[in-house]
Amino acid sequence: IVEAHHLSKVYWDGDQRLQILKDVSLEVRKGEGVAILGPSGSGKTTLLNILSGLDSATEGSATLCGQTLEGLSERERAKLRNRRLGLVPRRDRSGARVQSPLRVLLHGFHGLPADFHGCGRALQAP
Repeated sequence: IVEAHHLSKVYWDGDQRLQILKDVSLEVRKGEGVAILGPSGSGKTTLLNILSGLDSATEGSATLCGQTLEGLSERERAKLRNRRLGLVPRRDRSGARVQSPLRVLLHGFHGLPADFHGCGRALQAP
């Protein structure tokens, strides 16, 4: 349901190159739960943002529920997120940090709206 092949993400701060992800590949199949662990600044949120279509990789490809994210418009990615994902933000509307480690939900979690048409279980990150 989620695939990443050779993902890399580079940001530029002036003339300084910041390599956030380098050659990350993974596959999460229906029914699997995955924890993405690492120290602060290791790229966990960047990886989740790419896998959910909120950001794009500098190199590599990502697939969500059989749909390749590269080449999709922002509107198409938003529609896919709306129908297939439930995102829990790091901060609530007041700016307070959300303490729950759960960040991304795929269908299979009880309590989602009846019109939610996800494709798997849960992908978690601290």
